Amino acid sequence: MIPEMEIALKKFNDAGVFISDQWLKEIKAEYVYASNRLEGNALTLLETKTVIEDNLNISGKKLEDILETLGHYRALNTLLTFVRNKYPLTEKVIKQFSENLLSGVMLNTEKLYSYRERGQVAGSYKIKSNKIRYRLDGKEGEIIPMSNENTIEKNMEKVFLDFNELKDDPLKKSAFLSFQI
Repeated sequence: MIPEMEIALKKFNDAGVFISDQWLKEIKAEYVYASNRLEGNALTLLETKTVIEDNLNISGKKLEDILETLGHYRALNTLLTFVRNKYPLTEKVIKQFSENLLSGVMLNTEKLYSYRERGQVAGSYKIKSNKIRYRLDGKEGEIIPMSNENTIEKNMEKVFLDFNELKDDPLKKSAFLSFQI
């Protein structure tokens, strides 16, 4: 197990906190729900739990919201499996998360049609340039990422080499990774 995770679990154990399977299931559902809401997913928490637990389609809801929820849940379970088995965070892991998250939506909806049309595949680097547009305090702007479709693979390899060499506490490592990505 990753040392940071061992420390966190030890703190839970020392505090007498027991993480039951049901509690973990609830936490994962709430995480998927909250994260998907940030991306515009229209499912409620109850609908999210129903999709995850029963693998059911919700009448009147968009297929992309259902597939996004299932993909996010698969990605989260993959992450937890990697952590439990002490698998290091690598470029391969991130690509697997991407595939888990996007494959259903990419293959079965029109949401990412312009990417598919250009040959984009879930689990691979983006092949289309992007900009991050924002609105803050009534002003609009855009951020152009440091990597583009031509440099992303080389840059990501370096990010993960640097990340896995860090001996800092988990918060500093997370901040480093967030900034780099």
